[in-house]
Amino acid sequence: MRGKVAVIGVGMIKFGELFDKSLETMVQEAYLNCLNNVDKGIDPKEIKAAWFGQWSGGFIGQGAQSGQSLASFIGNRDIPVTRLENACPTGGDTFRHACLGVASGLYDVVLALGAEKMRDKPAAESLGGAGGGGGAETGNHPAWMIGQGGPAIQALHATRQIYELGHTM
Repeated sequence: MRGKVAVIGVGMIKFGELFDKSLETMVQEAYLNCLNNVDKGIDPKEIKAAWFGQWSGGFIGQGAQSGQSLASFIGNRDIPVTRLENACPTGGDTFRHACLGVASGLYDVVLALGAEKMRDKPAAESLGGAGGGGGAETGNHPAWMIGQGGPAIQALHATRQIYELGHTM
């Protein structure tokens, strides 16, 4: 694939413990911020496909959102939506797949959007209950049970390898 890809708009919302906002509201705000950020404007109907990244929904009682839930949230049910789930790299993977959709020549305008509500439950339930996304070796790790995320677990593993195997940084 040799097609060129350009990011023409970006939208974000405030990060934080947004207990007063639903996932749907967060998605809609980010989407509208993105549309408003496009330099020369865009008709939402120009978006022909979307990729939706969400890792934790099914683990923390929100139910796993289908890709088509994104289409519903943004008011464009006529487009195909693919949901991606890949633990910590979910956002990057979502962006990469959207870029590939354009680079392949299949689409001209696409949407990549990710959303999580990981703090509506206590950390031990949301992160620990999810098994951490890192498989059996991290799912029962005490750090998960107190709400530490993937980077903290990987730092502990790296430190242990340096100690045991003499690796250097």
